[in-house]
Amino acid sequence: MVALGLDLLSGKVSAFNEGSLNTTVTGAAPPGVGDVYSVGQVFVDEAADTAYVLVDVTAGVATWQAIGSGGTVPDATELVKGKIRIATQVETDTGTDDTITVTPLKLATNLATKSLLSWNAISLDQAITMGEGYVATPTGTLTLTLPATASVGEMFRVIAIGSGGVVRISQNAGQSIRLLSQVTTTGVGGYVLTTGEGDSFTIICTTANTGFYILDAVGNLNLL
Repeated sequence: MVALGLDLLSGKVSAFNEGSLNTTVTGAAPPGVGDVYSVGQVFVDEAADTAYVLVDVTAGVATWQAIGSGGTVPDATELVKGKIRIATQVETDTGTDDTITVTPLKLATNLATKSLLSWNAISLDQAITMGEGYVATPTGTLTLTLPATASVGEMFRVIAIGSGGVVRISQNAGQSIRLLSQVTTTGVGGYVLTTGEGDSFTIICTTANTGFYILDAVGNLNLL
């Protein structure tokens, strides 16, 4: 049976085989090359609960793309529109998978741990939080202790101000800190010590949980 219908994309009235524009047909497949059709028309196969949209009529071939819960949507690439999975926080932090996407929240969480987004004015001993900056005003020796766990790429920064003392970076079991060829004693006995007002440095984790490296330094640091 042939029916007349309005093609909403072109504004033209066209003749269509039954099922090409209405949702009551129970055909086994979308209209083919013998039917009158236009790109953008939708066919619904109620028997299979599958909807199709016509995406191409090049060279007289009807190319119907299945849509909806019963259809198959291609994976998205740089050149193809389609579906894509949201990355987990671990995948976002790892940053090696080029087939998934990142949400603003996970990106912000990643940047918060790998960039120095907040600074803390301190004068008391405390544990270090990776991703933080510390403006330290020591009285005597102010001790900052490395976190027991840290991921590769995470870092923190310290600026020692005032002439009242020095800043010490203490370690946990199995940890060490390197600056070029110098390296601290591994474990709780090793540490980095500033020597004067204005000393500053950035420390980055190079081996998960245990290995740290002084990425830059101003002033004189003692590695013991």
